[in-house]
Amino acid sequence: MPTAVWRSLPLLGNARLDGQHTALQGEVQQLAEDIQARRSADHLEASLALISQRTVEHFHTEEELMKAQGDPGRIHHADLHRELILQVRRIQYATAKGEPLREGVAAFLGDWFEEHVLKVDLEHVAYLGEGETPSH
Repeated sequence: MPTAVWRSLPLLGNARLDGQHTALQGEVQQLAEDIQARRSADHLEASLALISQRTVEHFHTEEELMKAQGDPGRIHHADLHRELILQVRRIQYATAKGEPLREGVAAFLGDWFEEHVLKVDLEHVAYLGEGETPSH
């Protein structure tokens, strides 16, 4: 049985962002299942690194779109993104020092993404759901 299952995320009306949200949610779910299945530390670290990389790419996409659309709340939104990235980097540092990834890490990430999309991203949907997403 999977460690955590999160709700379906609402669509923002931007296919690229919506696809990134869905992919990240699936990767975090897979990490939760892999932790529960006691996959190797190397495998879990690689999964977390992939989540971290894709999260940074996703946040960049969101922030560029918000900037292009003139979202007045984009600086605060970007600050929230940076806080998560710093937390993930701390987790990666701890695992590199030999601390095991615990089930709570996947739950934390999944809950953070869910809360962020359901509350923060939806507040900015006028700037995230319209227009073209920069293709960086």
